[in-house]
Amino acid sequence: MTIIAAADGSALGNPGPAGWAWYIDPTSWKAGGWAHGTNNMGELTAVLNLLEETRHRRDEPLRVLCDSQYVINSVTKWMPGWKKKGWKKRDGKPVLNVEIMKALDKELAGRDVTFEWVKGHAGHELNEAADDRARAMAVAYQKKTGPAQMPVGPGFRDDDAAVPGTSGAPGSSAGTSDAPTAGSHVSGRPTARVATPPPGASGAEASGASAPRPSLPRAASTVSDPDQQPDLFSELAATASAGEDPSNGISGNGGLASQLVTEAVQREILVIGASAQQQTAVEFLHADALCVDLRGRSVTGDAVLEVLGASGAVDETRVTPLGSVAYHLSYRAEGPAAVTRRSSVWVREDQHNEMGPWLLRYHQVTAEE
Repeated sequence: MTIIAAADGSALGNPGPAGWAWYIDPTSWKAGGWAHGTNNMGELTAVLNLLEETRHRRDEPLRVLCDSQYVINSVTKWMPGWKKKGWKKRDGKPVLNVEIMKALDKELAGRDVTFEWVKGHAGHELNEAADDRARAMAVAYQKKTGPAQMPVGPGFRDDDAAVPGTSGAPGSSAGTSDAPTAGSHVSGRPTARVATPPPGASGAEASGASAPRPSLPRAASTVSDPDQQPDLFSELAATASAGEDPSNGISGNGGLASQLVTEAVQREILVIGASAQQQTAVEFLHADALCVDLRGRSVTGDAVLEVLGASGAVDETRVTPLGSVAYHLSYRAEGPAAVTRRSSVWVREDQHNEMGPWLLRYHQVTAEE
């Protein structure tokens, strides 16, 4: 029978305290994490650990549900090219997360693995369960929880008995030296593939247990080049390409999920609420950040932090995606001395096979009349 599992990663701050998890049902799931990592590292590791934990059932098809197009495209499209180039990118630099990628390549060899994209934070039962567990691990690392209290899960359940996991300590990637060598990538094409579910397809039973039936997963949207990585707003693009209404079932400004709007606003408040001496604000600034102050003057460099500084309530927020790697945020800031209207543009730098952090590129302050 087909084993169906969701895999997800979470990072508080991205990078920051991070967690990963895969989930089949309440009795068959596993999670881990690190004190510092990215959500991409998390989701890749979740897939890797799932492959390791089901290695003894490699003859059975495995269906993996992911909400990250980066992860799906990495293992189904880009990995063969990276491998041919000695695990290097087009610019000659090493592929990010290369050790995880190599381990995935080895574990996927000879196995029937299908990857399907599902929209994150949209109520998909298996995806939500994996996301909750990955986030719980990230929070646990943030709180410096002791190993005995980490919510690592029972591991893969084989029929009525729990099967000891093949991985090491929680949050660490298991070694793959004992992985079977049968099967290989043929002509540079990986065994893993992206599924296109047939009309009316339903969930299958998961590895001897009756797993919750997931809603019909969407096929992963295609990204032809790893230099065009999907990011925080790729869900909207994928939904639009499928002919769906972007606002269907999504709350928040500009058709964005409320969680994404909240994250954008919190990121902004962290920067404008920091003093010029705080390193936190500096880390969120783009190297070429430009600000326009109340007098209409353009400032750069250290003077940017002086323009950014604000206190008081923030309301009337609106977030608008600008393509796949930028967004615009407008809001009203009510301070003790003045009320201003503010406008910011945030961007992410393309790092080929992983997107960098969100950085403030432009900020303008206007007095409210």
